[in-house]
Amino acid sequence: MALTWLQAGKAMNFTFARVMRLFRFVRILRIVRVMRFFYSFRLMIYSVVYSILCLLWVFGMLFFIMYFFALFFLHGVSEHFRTYYEDNDGAICETSLCLELQSLCGDVVNMLLSLFMSICGGFDWRELWIILRDVSWVYGW
Repeated sequence: MALTWLQAGKAMNFTFARVMRLFRFVRILRIVRVMRFFYSFRLMIYSVVYSILCLLWVFGMLFFIMYFFALFFLHGVSEHFRTYYEDNDGAICETSLCLELQSLCGDVVNMLLSLFMSICGGFDWRELWIILRDVSWVYGW
């Protein structure tokens, strides 16, 4: 718009720009004045923002613990499949327990997901406990 005014040879009205600048400054002052009344709100926002790093460390530690137990339980599940394979002359395990183990504890990702869901309430922890208890008494202890 400014280019069209200059091209037409008209001079821009500087008083209008000064008035707009003044209104913008007054609006900023109003925001600062209002923010003084929300000191406790600002304090809470700053606390949340500065505690995000600690929250990331908590999530990292929770992931490490879940990963450790996922590997622990997967070791038992793989031993269960190995002993079944050896005891039944190479037959593949197709019992209901083995099918549930494959669906819930088939690999590290599924085991992590099953543990996370049992922690957060997306999956009943008792169901996972019953399945792992049938694998060995160590995992259902």
